[in-house]
Amino acid sequence: MANIDVDNAIAVVGMALRVPGANNLEQYWQNLIDGKDCGRELTREEILAGGGDPAIVDHPDYVNRGYEVDGIDLFDARFFGISPREARMADPQLRLSLECAYECIEDSGHDLLGKNVGFYYGVADHKYWMYHTLFRSVYEADNEVAKRIVAFKDFFATQISHKLGLEGPSISMSSACSTGLLATHEACNHLFMYDTDYAIAGGCEIFK
Repeated sequence: MANIDVDNAIAVVGMALRVPGANNLEQYWQNLIDGKDCGRELTREEILAGGGDPAIVDHPDYVNRGYEVDGIDLFDARFFGISPREARMADPQLRLSLECAYECIEDSGHDLLGKNVGFYYGVADHKYWMYHTLFRSVYEADNEVAKRIVAFKDFFATQISHKLGLEGPSISMSSACSTGLLATHEACNHLFMYDTDYAIAGGCEIFK
């Protein structure tokens, strides 16, 4: 048996995900084993209803496939202490990230409430804040600060840490396609430096 450097070892004790065709790790790995394509063919009407350009949609080289995440409409706002007003404004990426972070903690089997837990996270900026919240939520016109907290990506890490009672470093980051890897790297660094006792790291990108 190879010697293990325990002083420089990090244990991965919990994981969670949401991807097209899988809401848990078991289904995700099974889809990979089966070589399953988790997308579906979209109709022309669906694409146009979503804002597609007819000139592009009707081009012979256009790929009319969509990859959808299930259950995006099942977010339990009350469970996370989020008011109906906040829930109406919240970016779907925040809703999904909260669910996955909670499931990750459950999967770990550790009680992390109120403990020194670092959260390192990044999400894509698809201007949800601008197009779906700032301009369209007329009934929330006097709550721009509240809108930013639940719809602007730079608040996600601190917002999730607050909702889950995590009391370690909470850092939002972005490095394009390598955001999740960067988050994991930073989480490991902070563990090695004893800045945090536990660390949760990841990333999210959902767009329509």
